[in-house]
Amino acid sequence: MEKMAGKQLSWLTLVVMSTAAGLQLKGCKNGDGDDTATGVDDSTLVAEIISGVGPNVVLPALNDFNNSLTELQTAVTAWSDSISSSGDVPTAVAAVQEKWTAAMRYWQRLEVMQLGPAGDPLNVISGNGLRDEIYSWPTVNRCRIDQKTATGQYLEADFIEKNLVHTYGLDAIEHLIFSSDDSICNAAVPPVSDGSWDAMGQEGVWAARASFATVLTEHLIATTTDLITTWDPAGGDFSGAVARSSAEEVYTSDEEALDAIYDAFFYLETDTKDRKLAQPLGERDECETEICPDDLEGL
Repeated sequence: MEKMAGKQLSWLTLVVMSTAAGLQLKGCKNGDGDDTATGVDDSTLVAEIISGVGPNVVLPALNDFNNSLTELQTAVTAWSDSISSSGDVPTAVAAVQEKWTAAMRYWQRLEVMQLGPAGDPLNVISGNGLRDEIYSWPTVNRCRIDQKTATGQYLEADFIEKNLVHTYGLDAIEHLIFSSDDSICNAAVPPVSDGSWDAMGQEGVWAARASFATVLTEHLIATTTDLITTWDPAGGDFSGAVARSSAEEVYTSDEEALDAIYDAFFYLETDTKDRKLAQPLGERDECETEICPDDLEGL
């Protein structure tokens, strides 16, 4: 009964969101379709909205996130140097954890901006899947990260190209900096079954994790920089392509561009509310017990 109520609430949320969006765009119209207070018609309002998305919303958020990644990179470098020089793990990693948490706060703002290149190529116009390159949750495999840590494969020049998103990104760095000394893998698989994890020793584990985190942070900055360049009017100018949707560079009309923006907001419904909150709280059918804490986002 509680799960059914949760589903009804989910649909109610969608209805409220749809109604609010419609009211914002339509306002109170006179017989000619103009806003009676401003005399601005729908097409002008839509054009103003889509022209501001890139320069006023997406790019500032991306720049804030990229700045936070630079601070994370500095902390990771200091952590790695500290381990190399003195074997000091706890003190330096605390600073990395703080900078990672700050970067995640900025990234959560960008989770609802999966528009264009950040979006899923199967579901988003001009999607290039860059969101998963940066943060692939809930596609996470922490044992796989431990396996790459033990083998040192993360140092290979083509590591990112040869591996899936669950071995890199913000979620992988989270595991590297917040987990205990022990491997998350079970005893039947490497690096536990072959003894390679124990052979590294505590300092070896943390040195490898710091080195791995250095590689992953560099990739995050490179990917985010690609996103910024793509949106930047001085670069790929996806901002302009959204604003000039009537020219059919990306979208066939202003309305299609607006729909793409609106669709991105559904992340709040399908992922933030349903997957990040309702699932671990036991309010979805996928959770077969009273609560499912193992489904919480993050460690």
